[in-house]
Amino acid sequence: NPLHCEHELHEAKDPQGTVVIAQHIWIAGQVQGVGMRPALAQLAQQYGVKGWVRNALTQVELWIEGNSTQVHAFEKCL
Repeated sequence: NPLHCEHELHEAKDPQGTVVIAQHIWIAGQVQGVGMRPALAQLAQQYGVKGWVRNALTQVELWIEGNSTQVHAFEKCL
């Protein structure tokens, strides 16, 4: 199954005034039993983004936060 990705982008400022980007992403396709969650966690660590990832029926749902460069670099690797 090919993967299908959908996302929502959110932007806010932290208490210090730094712009923080948050991305809510859903990845559908063959995502169960293939190590998707651990691979995404490793990718997040590599790009310095924070957030969470979970299985949701036939897709993986994730939320990532970081600066614009980090979030966009992470997304390009999906």
